[in-house]
Amino acid sequence: MKQMYSITKNIVPTVLLLIAALCIHLPAAAIALAADVEVKAELNAAKFPVDQAVLLTISVIGARSAEPTMPKADGLQFAYRGQNSQSQWINGKSSSSISFVFMVQAEKAGNYTIKPVKVTVDGKTYMTDPISCTVLPISTAGAPPANRQSLQSGQPNAPATRLRSGESEKIGFMRIIPEQDKIYSGQLVPFTIKAYFRQGMRVTLKSSPRFIGENFILQSLDEKPQQREESVNGEPYTSLTWKGTLSAVKEGTFPLEVEMDADLLVRTQSQRRAPQLGSQFFNDPFFDDFFAQYSRRNVKVASPARDIVVMDLPEKGRPDDFHGAIGTFSLAVAASPLKAKVGDPITLKMMVSGTGNFDMVHAPEMTDTNGWKTYPATDSFEKQSRGRGKKTFEQAIVPTSANLTAVGPIQFSYFDPKAGEYISLVSDPVAVQIEQPAGGPATLTSPVQKSTGTAASDSLDLRQQNNLTPLHTEPGRMVHAIKPLYKKGWFLFLMTAALFCLIAALVLYLRRRKLAADPGILVHKQINQQLNHLFRQMEEAVTANDQDSFCSLCRTAIQLRLGERWGMEARAITLADLQQRLAAGAPLLDIFAKIEHAGYSRDTLDRTTLNAMLQTTRQELDQTP
Repeated sequence: MKQMYSITKNIVPTVLLLIAALCIHLPAAAIALAADVEVKAELNAAKFPVDQAVLLTISVIGARSAEPTMPKADGLQFAYRGQNSQSQWINGKSSSSISFVFMVQAEKAGNYTIKPVKVTVDGKTYMTDPISCTVLPISTAGAPPANRQSLQSGQPNAPATRLRSGESEKIGFMRIIPEQDKIYSGQLVPFTIKAYFRQGMRVTLKSSPRFIGENFILQSLDEKPQQREESVNGEPYTSLTWKGTLSAVKEGTFPLEVEMDADLLVRTQSQRRAPQLGSQFFNDPFFDDFFAQYSRRNVKVASPARDIVVMDLPEKGRPDDFHGAIGTFSLAVAASPLKAKVGDPITLKMMVSGTGNFDMVHAPEMTDTNGWKTYPATDSFEKQSRGRGKKTFEQAIVPTSANLTAVGPIQFSYFDPKAGEYISLVSDPVAVQIEQPAGGPATLTSPVQKSTGTAASDSLDLRQQNNLTPLHTEPGRMVHAIKPLYKKGWFLFLMTAALFCLIAALVLYLRRRKLAADPGILVHKQINQQLNHLFRQMEEAVTANDQDSFCSLCRTAIQLRLGERWGMEARAITLADLQQRLAAGAPLLDIFAKIEHAGYSRDTLDRTTLNAMLQTTRQELDQTP
């Protein structure tokens, strides 16, 4: 017993040190994982009229799930419009990202700043950078409409001819055909795009079809179109067909139109020559094709606008568990195992299948959670064609009472656009058997009775019935002492290295967080490095008595520092800006004026004057802004 007490006394500190080592390594690992997560916010247009809306996208790179807060900005209104997730597997490495889309609309014209958006990923908080935008008046001319930048041709120097149906039917035209002209905001609507080109032309597509404007979001589109020959008004055409799905951003009546870029090789007939020596051989049409010339035309083929009425979801009859799912769905529920004890987990598997916006399909909910402890559900999505799919959820639930007899019912609510009403799917309860765990070790149901034998054999039978390990009567190998793990050199070395790694990771994390919160720190550091390099070059110019180089370097140094302080482009700062912003008699104003005067008058500055200008410039620019 004394030996066992000694062993226990030495093992307890070792176990505590192992726990401390895990506490050291786990935060470092968490910091390393957190460093792989990146959040950013982007507007699809930095300038937009007050009567138009733009889209704000919050992207989370390196995570499969996240929870952003609603963006905030004085004078701007935000509306959540859905989310998209993406997973990639490239060269054995997987990457995941998720994006959240918000519609942004202003109350009046002016300059606005969207505050940093808080995003929670696996219990950790990240902040996006603030975004500035300009809202123009309605009557502002020349304001680029939202999302117009993405509609420009890939070759900025190549003029594009815009073709619409009815303007040049001889070359080509497009049509977009949605399945419905009246839809709900957020509803997934299938559509078909058809492009027609007259046969005999050589067509090269430079882009996929895209929407004009910002009122609709393209959810999916075929990568390759289906090609076939069709007759339009008795004329042969080559048709290209894409199928996809779209959703509307907000309620109202909006034009739906698409366009795409293409290169056309149009044949121009060469002038036929007169028959030589009266022969008709050269009049053969083969030679017209052989000597024909082709001209390349860069065009934008656009469909005629088609008005789509977008309706908002009704408030009447909206269930409490509705999270934005729109479409037609079915629900299947299963649980495993069906026999368990109190405290044992049960896996609840729920499958939602059908057609609709699966990005807004959340896990179904238990209608009665009394007696159950629930955990967040995980999900997986199997995408099918044109909005069809199957989303499977797995949720761990733990019974806390032996009186439970069933799991559920489980409820999932969605909006049916065809019926125009909310529908709640409720599953049947899943019967389970919950038992109370045993209160103590197993006991014998009847005594062991032996008519013959010894007491040793009786005790052996008792141990076998209770599954006990027999006692060893012979001692094992003896040792003089047991050295605790925390006293071993290699363990102390590993603990010290882990501590230094933790400190280094913590310093890097705090530094990155500080730079992310205030990007001006990094800019200030870069400018200081540039100024130190300029000062060294100015000293070399003073030594060489190179007045022109000194004046150029001195002007650049002053512009860099003042550009940082005033928030201006450094190269755009002139003497007039210094006269307007600096007090009369300021040293930098006097030096800048001397530099400008020397450049125009070609006056010569001696080395003493240049050295004095260098010292004064360095003293003034080194001051904290």
